[in-house]
Order: sequence, then structure tokens, then C-alpha cells
Amino acid sequence: MLESPELRWSFIRKVYSIVVVQLLLTVVNGVFVVSYHPIVTFLTTTRGGLRVTFFSSLFHSSLPESFLVSQTFDIIYRLKERNTCHG
Repeated sequence: MLESPELRWSFIRKVYSIVVVQLLLTVVNGVFVVSYHPIVTFLTTTRGGLRVTFFSSLFHSSLPESFLVSQTFDIIYRLKERNTCHG
């Protein structure tokens, strides 16, 4: 059973648009978490925040994209923390 090329391309566009929207929402969420000082303070100074950070790192997806996104936000967070503490 062969579908028409138009149908195939519309499916591909829908899949890529869903992936792009999910990635953008992940970036917006990460920027908010890194930029909003009470969340940063909670995650770095309280035991509950450290548990949240630890368990979220255990159960993250094994996909390379999610690993790269999480590492990117980790680097951004650490640079921001370094500039806040030393600058």
C-alpha cells in the first residue's frame, strides 16, 4: 500500500512541528528554572531540592537530545552560579 507523497510530507511536517514545539517548551522551562532565583535557591540549598535534582537526573530519558539539553542547562546554570558567587 503506497500513500501519496503529499500525505507522507504532511505527516513528516506534523511530526517535526511537534518535536520543535516540545524542544522550545523545554528550553523556555529550562531558562525559567535557571533564571528564577527562588527555584535556584531551593534546588541548590535545601535537602528537598537536592533530592529533586538527584532523582530527576536518575530518571531522565536516555535519548541523546535530552542529555544534550540537560547538559546545556547545567552548564548555563553553573556559569550563572559562578558569576553570582564571584562577581
